[in-house]
Amino acid sequence: MLPRSAGPYSGLCQEFTLLRFRDDRPVVYTDCMTNSVLIEKPFDVEHYERILAKCAKAALDERQSQE
Repeated sequence: MLPRSAGPYSGLCQEFTLLRFRDDRPVVYTDCMTNSVLIEKPFDVEHYERILAKCAKAALDERQSQE
């Protein structure tokens, strides 16, 4: 859970899922009203990985999230 004090972050504008595989490169899955997109280019996937890393850094721990 992200606290309000963390402010807006890049993930607010679009939901996405980062998929990691044991024997292959990660990909990003996202969808909208009319289609789905699978993002495979490493440069593009790295952008989403950076967003998730920022969210993880700002996220509350389990105890704080329950309060």
